[in-house]
Amino acid sequence: MNIDRIQSQLIRLYGGRTSNTRGADQAGDAGSATTEGTNVPGDGFVLSDEASSVRRMVGVVASSPDVRTELVNQLRSQVQAGTYQPNDEAVAQALLAGDE
Repeated sequence: MNIDRIQSQLIRLYGGRTSNTRGADQAGDAGSATTEGTNVPGDGFVLSDEASSVRRMVGVVASSPDVRTELVNQLRSQVQAGTYQPNDEAVAQALLAGDE
């Protein structure tokens, strides 16, 4: 394997910049330390814009409820009262359409 090729692919995928670093403080970039006036790089990482977007989306999805409680309660009431009338054609169309 060619290390230079792998490194260039990683830089392309994850971004090779230090701006927008999560957790950076006012004195410098995250992952850097100062020893006797000398800036010594430490461990750290930088999320690309795409990875940051995915991270935010995962957080939104994780915080949203799995069940629409209001709709479930409404349908439950209709079924119990005997007033629920499903649209057979709409159900069939949805089944045939799949996840499109």
